[in-house]
Amino acid sequence: MKVILGIFGELLNVTLVLTGAAYSRKVLVNFMRSGERYQPVVDPDHPFRSAGQLLVGAGVFLIAALVTVARPIVAMLAEASAEVGEWALAKRQSQATVQNQDPVGRAA
Repeated sequence: MKVILGIFGELLNVTLVLTGAAYSRKVLVNFMRSGERYQPVVDPDHPFRSAGQLLVGAGVFLIAALVTVARPIVAMLAEASAEVGEWALAKRQSQATVQNQDPVGRAA
């Protein structure tokens, strides 16, 4: 009995992962096609299809919100990275200048 429950549990896990992957793909495809303008189609004759469309619409809305919030953060991180790169190059150049100088001054 434990073996059957274990197999059933694993099949349920695989089914949930595949369903999540299909949902994520559908959300990303609709976001890439329509962006923030995605409009779910609600049809009273097909309630399950309408519910699926609403779930996809909610996912698209969530991704659009995350992208909107992430843009300034990514811009700030890119600017900080550029500043760190400039600092590292300046430090490297100053170290190279110090190493190329003669430690024993030639005063002859």
